[in-house]
Amino acid sequence: MLCNLDWWASHQRGTHNRPPPGTRVRITEPTPYNGREGTVTYYEGQWNSTIFPVRMDYIGMTHMFSTNDVTELAAPDTSSQPNQKKK
Repeated sequence: MLCNLDWWASHQRGTHNRPPPGTRVRITEPTPYNGREGTVTYYEGQWNSTIFPVRMDYIGMTHMFSTNDVTELAAPDTSSQPNQKKK
């Protein structure tokens, strides 16, 4: 099976409503990772799966989670740039 690298260019979510790469999440499953945060890393969104990789902030390791195991965090507001020079 060939890998379609352009798949994400035309899709907002992975199959089974998985979040796209780059999404910030908080782990909610009742494990030692509960409450920790991480970032969804690249995965093949078209695969018929319910899990996806999350790089954990506090250890830098990547673990697999399902959509039932995480809560998506709001994207940071980039509308105001505090370091932007005024003209």
